[in-house]
Formats: sequence, structure tokens, C-alpha cells
Amino acid sequence: IALSRSKNFPKLQTIDLTDNDLTQKGFDALAEMKIFNLIRARLSEDGTKLDLSNLRLGDVESKCIAECEDLKDLTHLYLELNSITDVGIGLITASEYMSNLISLSLDRNKIGDAGFIHIVHSENLKNLQVLMVENNGITDEGIEAICESENLSNLLRLYIEENNYTEEGFELLGEAEHLMTLEYPEFDREEEIEEEEEEEEEFDDVEDIEEIEEEEDLGETEYESQ
Repeated sequence: IALSRSKNFPKLQTIDLTDNDLTQKGFDALAEMKIFNLIRARLSEDGTKLDLSNLRLGDVESKCIAECEDLKDLTHLYLELNSITDVGIGLITASEYMSNLISLSLDRNKIGDAGFIHIVHSENLKNLQVLMVENNGITDEGIEAICESENLSNLLRLYIEENNYTEEGFELLGEAEHLMTLEYPEFDREEEIEEEEEEEEEFDDVEDIEEIEEEEDLGETEYESQ
């Protein structure tokens, strides 16, 4: 554990621990060492972007990400192609160091509905504009959660393909008022509005015609009575 928390080996890539009586606690500590070194190596110079995609990261590493003070200025976090579950993303979304995030990529993890709901309800992710959660086992339950909560009202792009929701569930996204600013996915909102306007115009035209016909009938009646 002491070795794992040392900052003296920032470039360490391989370590041989053959014939050591490591417990799970020790293995977790080594995983923490790995992720902290990766964070230091991959964090952009200005501290705003971090790409940890396709590294087989799990919930232990997620805990380290959540607790890393170096990420306090982070705006873009890429975690796609890992093994993060709802537990791990719950830790990340609860971290105060995530409060500046505007883009979060979690494609092809294992967060499920529970993890997606953590994101939806996180007070630290209110500035989020881009969210990528493709192929994460999200169902209509997750869709309903984001449609009911206004927490992510700044969201502009939501990549949610290859999940387990129904077509009816997906359509709910296009009906949520606080998600009307979504640029992606695209919904046929303008066409629907135009159709409604055309129907209203047609209805107004029918009313005008009926009024004219009534006036003509009234005029004929008055003429006949004279």
C-alpha cells in the first residue's frame, strides 16, 4: 500500500511481485497506483482533459478518479471501453472534482440503469453538455429518469444508441420539455410543429368559409323576406 501511494514512480509500467502474499487489499492498492500514474501521464497540461479509455478500468479505479484532486479543473473525461459498473460511476458522479465536466464519455461500460440514474441525478454534473453512454444496458427505466429530472437541462448531445430501451421509451426523450435543446438525437419536432400550424390554418380557413356561407344564407333570407 505504501508503494502504491508513492509519487516517486510516475513512469512505472511493470512490477514483478512473484512469491508475495498479496491479499485483495494489496491488489487493489496496485490498481490504485496504476490509475494514479495513468492520470498524471494522460491529464492534459491545463488539467481539463483526461482520456482513460480502453484500459480495462473498473470500480476500484473509478474510486481513484473520484478522489483525485488533480481533476478539479476537468471538463472532458473519456472512459469508454472499460468495465465500470453503477458502483464506479456512482463514485465518480458524487465527486466534487467533476463539477466542471461538460463532456463525459462512457460508451461500452456496464453502468446499466442504476449508473445512468446516478448521472441523471448528480448535482456535480449540471454543466454537462455531451453525454455518451452507448452500449451500457440502459432500458426504459433510465430513459424515464432523464425525462423526469431537469438536472441535465444543459445537455446538448446524448449518445445513447445500442442500449435496451424500446422505441416508445426513446420517443420520450423528444417529449421532455427540459430536453428540447438537444441537438442529438434529432427528433421531428419542427415537422410536428409545422403540421400543427397547417392544421390550425386549415381549421381557420374552414371557419372563415362557414362564416361567409352563413352571411350569404342570412343575406338571401333577408332578400326573400323583402
